[in-house]
Amino acid sequence: MSIRQRNFLNIITALLFFSFVLSNCRSAKKPLEPSSAPTLVEPADGDTLKSPEVTFIWNAVSNADHYEIEVGKSVNFASTTLIVDKTDIKGTSYSYNFLSESINGPETLYWRVGAFGGACVFGKWSNVRSFFLPKFIGIRRISKFLDSAASK
Repeated sequence: MSIRQRNFLNIITALLFFSFVLSNCRSAKKPLEPSSAPTLVEPADGDTLKSPEVTFIWNAVSNADHYEIEVGKSVNFASTTLIVDKTDIKGTSYSYNFLSESINGPETLYWRVGAFGGACVFGKWSNVRSFFLPKFIGIRRISKFLDSAASK
C-alpha cells in the first residue's frame, strides 16, 4: 500500500469516527450529565510518593459513564506539560508507573479527574491536587538490567 493510499484510509477512518461521535451526540437518547465533580481520594494533596508506581483513586459520580485523568507538571494542565492524559476510564482508579516516562523527580506534579456522562456530555473537573515525585535513584537502571536479564 502506498503512502498516499494509507493517508487516504486514515482520513476516511477519522471522518467515520467523528461522524459516529456526532450522531451519538444528536441521538434522541442523550446521556445524562454527571451529577457532580469527582472527589479525589489518593494520593492525598501534598503526598510524597514512596514508589514510582502510583494508583490514583477517586469517588464515583452519579450518571458518570467514564472518567478522564490528567497528570501534569503545571497546575493549569497545559498540553505541553501533561504526563498523563488518559480518557475512557471505566472505573474509579488508574495506575501509572513513572519509570515508563523520562520523568524521575524530584518534582511536584498535579492531578485531576473529570467525569463524562457519555461521548458528548462532560461534567466537571475535580479539584486539583499535588504530589511530590522524589528521585528514585538507580531504580530505572536496575529495572532495565532486570528486564534485559529476563529476556536472555
